[in-house]
Amino acid sequence: MREVAQGTAAVVGDSFFQELVLHLSRAMNVRIAFVTECLSKEQKRVRALAFVNSGQAIDGVEYELDGTPCKGVIEGNICFYSDLLETLFPSEKDLASYLGVPMYGADGTVVGHLAVVDDRPMQKSADDVALLQIFAIRASAELERQRAQLETERAQRKLAERERLASIGEFASMITHEIRSPLSTIAMALDYLQDDHLTEGAAKRIRLATTESERLQSLLSEILLFAKPHELHREHLNLDQLIGDTIDRLIQLPVAERRRIDYRCTADNHTTIGDRDKLTQVFINLMSNACQATREDQRVTVELSDGPKQDGMRIQVRNPGMIPEPDLGKLTDPFFTTKSGGTGLGLAIVKRIVDAHRGQLLIQSDPQQGVTVVVTLPVSKS
Repeated sequence: MREVAQGTAAVVGDSFFQELVLHLSRAMNVRIAFVTECLSKEQKRVRALAFVNSGQAIDGVEYELDGTPCKGVIEGNICFYSDLLETLFPSEKDLASYLGVPMYGADGTVVGHLAVVDDRPMQKSADDVALLQIFAIRASAELERQRAQLETERAQRKLAERERLASIGEFASMITHEIRSPLSTIAMALDYLQDDHLTEGAAKRIRLATTESERLQSLLSEILLFAKPHELHREHLNLDQLIGDTIDRLIQLPVAERRRIDYRCTADNHTTIGDRDKLTQVFINLMSNACQATREDQRVTVELSDGPKQDGMRIQVRNPGMIPEPDLGKLTDPFFTTKSGGTGLGLAIVKRIVDAHRGQLLIQSDPQQGVTVVVTLPVSKS
C-alpha cells in the first residue's frame, strides 16, 4: 500500500491512472493491472483509463463486458478467480487468476472498475481486496473530478461562444446599417435612371446594377440573420401541419414554378417543441434548394417519419441532383456555395437553427437516390 500511495500521491489527471496501475502491478507482483470507466449507462462496454501488461503501458484498450470476468465487477460485485480463468472465460487466453473491484460514483452507481490479472494462480487475501478497494475509491474520485472539470470547461466554452456570437451580431448589425443606407440611395437612383429613352446598352447596365444591388441587400440580410444568436420562441408544433403549410406557401413562389413536390407523413407522433418561424425558414430553404436542383420533369419528395429509436422525428427532403463528395462536408460552412449567385449562408443558417432545436442535420448524395437532406428533431412527449 505504501508503494502505491507514494507512487500516486503527487499525480493527478491521466498520469494518475497510469501510475496507479503500474505501481499496483509491482506491489502485487501481477502481470496485468488496469482501471476502466463505463462508456454508457447500460454498462455494456468499458474503456481502460490505464492498462499495464508486464510493466508496459498499452493504450486504446476498449471492450465489451459480455464473456469477461469484468462483467460481474461492473454489476457491483468483488470478483476473484484464483485459477482456471481461461477455462471459465475462453477469451482470457494464457491467464490463470483475476481480482476486480467496482468503482462507485458519488451517486452510488458503478462508474468503472480496478482489476489485476496474472498468468499464475493467486491466493485470495483480505489485504489485496482492501488494497484494491482503497485505490478504487481514489480512482473513482479522480475520474469524477476529471468529468466535473470537463463539464465546467464545456460550459465555459459555450458561454464564450455565446459572447462571441453576440459581439459578432452587434458588429454585423452596425455594419449592415452603415452599408444599407448608401445602398438604398444607390437603389433609388438606379430605379430613377430606368427610362425608356436609354440606349439598349445603357439599359442593360442599369438592369445589371439593379440586380447586383438587390443581391447585396439579400446578402446583408443573411449576414445579419447568421450572426445574430438564435433565440427560440418555443411552442408545441404539429410538424405534419407545419410542413404541409410550408409546401402550400412554397408552390406559390417562382422557385417552385412547374416543380412537383410530393409529401407523405408516416410518423406516429407529429409534435415537437420549437420555433414556428425558424423551422418554417429551415423547410423553405431546404425545399427551395431541392427545387433549384430539379428539372421540370422531375420531382422533389418530402417525408416526415419516426426516428430510428422512436425518440425523434425525421424530415427528409430529396431531389434527383448530385453533390460531389468533396463538397458534402463544406455545405454548411459560411460563404461556401455551389450555386452561382448564392450567398453560401442558407445551409449555415439552417444548421444553426437545427442545432438550437437540439436536432441533427445530415446531407447525403448518392447516384441512385440523389441528394437527401435529413433533419432530425426531438419528439414532444406531452
